[in-house]
Amino acid sequence: MGLPALEFSDCCLDSPHFRETLKSHEAELDKTNKFIKELIKDGKSLISALKRQGVVQEFFGKEETMW
Repeated sequence: MGLPALEFSDCCLDSPHFRETLKSHEAELDKTNKFIKELIKDGKSLISALKRQGVVQEFFGKEETMW
């Protein structure tokens, strides 16, 4: 769908249409901000899981050399 364009000349008029368009842009920015925060959180979880996997792999690698 996409967002309607914000025109600089409309901000000078401060029309109800401009305010509604601005609200839709602000709502989309809020959704994008939330998505980015979730993405960062998921990325940190992934990195943490990969580090734990590396530790476990090292442990099992050492166990194999003992037998």
